[in-house]
Amino acid sequence: MGRAPYTLEPIGSHSGLLAALSGNPGGRPKIAAEVKALAMTFTEEAVKTLAAIMRNEKAPLMARAAAANSLLDRAIGRPESAVHAKVETNQPTEEFDASQLTDAEFEQLPELHNKALVKKPGQDGQWQ
Repeated sequence: MGRAPYTLEPIGSHSGLLAALSGNPGGRPKIAAEVKALAMTFTEEAVKTLAAIMRNEKAPLMARAAAANSLLDRAIGRPESAVHAKVETNQPTEEFDASQLTDAEFEQLPELHNKALVKKPGQDGQWQ
């Protein structure tokens, strides 16, 4: 008998999940083409409704803002979001054994070191 390409091992101590098995083996459900086509027939009306809500001064402010935001999202796309993170590790720095280098590689070390010193992230996070 051949060996299985992977083994099944529990993930975590409390989960009923097994490694190499999907929690959703069928994947995302497919939207029937007819339903999608039907929804597309309401696109123009939906946009006009959003515009009407946005312009209605008697509508609640939150409804007007949500309608305006929906229109902008569809017209120009959602704004990009940035994530600023500082990652720290307690892992020791890997040591480098220069004795394994060839003579040619060893001669390149000062040049590579200078390049590494020049290329470093600035205050804005961009490499300089």
